[in-house]
Amino acid sequence: MRRVIARIAVLGLLVSSVAAAEEALPPVEPVEPARLWLLDVTVQTEIGLYKGEAGDPVSVAPDISLITRGVPQLEIVHSSAAITGFHGMLLGTSLCVSGDVCDLYDPSVYHDGGIQLTHTIRSHAGDDGLDPAALSVTGGVIANNYDPFAVALKLGVRGSYLTSNLIQLQLVPSVHVALAERDTQEDRVFVPVTVTVMPSEKLTLQLETGIAAPLDGFADNLQVPIGANLGIAGGSGIDLVASFMFPAVYGGDAVVVTGRDARVLTVGLRWSKFLGGERD
Repeated sequence: MRRVIARIAVLGLLVSSVAAAEEALPPVEPVEPARLWLLDVTVQTEIGLYKGEAGDPVSVAPDISLITRGVPQLEIVHSSAAITGFHGMLLGTSLCVSGDVCDLYDPSVYHDGGIQLTHTIRSHAGDDGLDPAALSVTGGVIANNYDPFAVALKLGVRGSYLTSNLIQLQLVPSVHVALAERDTQEDRVFVPVTVTVMPSEKLTLQLETGIAAPLDGFADNLQVPIGANLGIAGGSGIDLVASFMFPAVYGGDAVVVTGRDARVLTVGLRWSKFLGGERD
């Protein structure tokens, strides 16, 4: 996305700059600029719209990201998109506030939270302008429930290619390996594929698909989602984000609800702000 890439490019230029030493007597040490950080906070409401069960469940999921050049990106994740790479793949994430699905997580309304680090191997913000290829790796832990404590290790890769007309293609595979409660949670793989275009400076459109399934009984539990995501840039660093997904437009024999009967709406706000960058 042009807006995101521009932010990263600006971030890289600002962080990499070094103040020149002033010529004065007596000589003084050069003063390095303070590190510049980009903070992103996204709060999304995820609404199940399954056939005959519209509004079940409704959940609120905050995601927080902190990034600077030369340091792995830190993320606190709660939404289905941040955890799996797919919007609407997990139902009732984080703060499940309404619906029968929430009863599955008693006695707490809070679940599906994690922390992850992403290391950029190659960025779109190259030294000589935009680099068409980018690559990063992610590692983290995801708590799918807290009572009992069902935690999984997440390992993933993000590959991105930017065409000359600024169409972005992304492949973001990840595997989630259960570290506890292995009798109730499965090892799973998620392989999102997205195509992103930006018709204008304020509008971003994205097509999302891929595959998702547990490693055990892969074919019977395979899901192929498809959906569309929308981003509208507002003022003061606040963007509107929305997604409409069919989590299992195709599903294996063990997937209960498939096709157009399974659908999820996600709406939210993203707030971004640069922090630091000023000398003391």
